[in-house]
Amino acid sequence: MSRWLCCLPLLVGGLVYALVGHPTLPIVAFELAGDAATAAEVVGERTGDFRAALWSDWLAFIPGYLVTLCLLATRLPRRWAAALLVVLAVAAAGCDAMENRHLLTGLDDGADASFAAGRAWALAKFALLAPALALGLWGLFRRTERDPSTS
Repeated sequence: MSRWLCCLPLLVGGLVYALVGHPTLPIVAFELAGDAATAAEVVGERTGDFRAALWSDWLAFIPGYLVTLCLLATRLPRRWAAALLVVLAVAAAGCDAMENRHLLTGLDDGADASFAAGRAWALAKFALLAPALALGLWGLFRRTERDPSTS
């Protein structure tokens, strides 16, 4: 599969997030707030914007990066690396979904526990995404031999 075609789901998800999800929000600071007071300070009067950003992340950006990383796994030369990339991508997307669930709950109830759980899921997501992105970049920029019969 073409390396750039693999990136199409991420581009579509990113475009939807940019159009709907308010990409100028300090979303990482919100994800890592850890308590209601810090989250309230980050959110200010833009609760609706943060809620929209979390929903667009859930519905567009998470599926976009998950599908992109799984497609890039098909370009890796080793089966173990491809399997590892798929496992890391699915686990990171699951952590991202749980993080969003807790942050949305925190926006509703303002409980420290919701934001603490959101932070824990966010840290797990970032820890899983780092090696997943490294493997994905390996798949994206790896040179492949062209089959002369397909030229």
